[in-house]
Amino acid sequence: MGLPSDHAGAVDSLYSASMRRLVLLAWIALALSGCARLAVSTASVPESPGGRSARFERSGFLHLVFGGKDGAELALDQLDLRIVSRAIAADTRMVALGPLLPVLPLPLPWWQAAPPETLYLEVQVVPRVPVSFTPGEVAIVSPDGVPIRASGFLGPVVPESVGTYYDWVSTIPRVYLPPGRSSCFVLAFERGAGTGWAMTLDVAGLRTTDEQPIPVPFFELDRGSKWLLVWGGGGRFCAR
Repeated sequence: MGLPSDHAGAVDSLYSASMRRLVLLAWIALALSGCARLAVSTASVPESPGGRSARFERSGFLHLVFGGKDGAELALDQLDLRIVSRAIAADTRMVALGPLLPVLPLPLPWWQAAPPETLYLEVQVVPRVPVSFTPGEVAIVSPDGVPIRASGFLGPVVPESVGTYYDWVSTIPRVYLPPGRSSCFVLAFERGAGTGWAMTLDVAGLRTTDEQPIPVPFFELDRGSKWLLVWGGGGRFCAR
């Protein structure tokens, strides 16, 4: 015995609607995959013997970050300090693209990438006591002992309030930082062509209110990589 015609029509209608939804979802998934890019971001990553190394850049909408480390944080008596190395889009190399990753790998020797000429470092400070900070005293030091000062600065800013488009300034005067509040600075170092990955970071310029320098152990910079799966958008400076 067959189904009544009205009941059979309802089943067919429900089946057709389900199939239309399934096809629509498949097309959406295919479209998103089709414009996806698998890329690797390589930068000089800081490490501190007495600190913790981790990946601090977080994933965002249409921008997934996984693997690797990009910074280090250190707890001192007077403050917590975090240094994060950030690679901009020009320093990110595409490895593969859609429609179904990684079916079209690109023959790019990303593992042979030279260090970018500009190094971007975030300096995030959370004081426990009132301190001051002069970002212009921070330097990276090459293996032959030549210090390089930052040529561009951004900050202080509240973390997550700054995107990747901004106006650099050539100098930042001494800034007084209240306890319990996180402040972020972005420093751009023009290290020039031919400089290797390995360098030393000297975070000078931190002082107590009675003008006593706050000693900070050196951070060692060396090559590090993290992977990105990107449909659009991008990461943000000063994110926590």
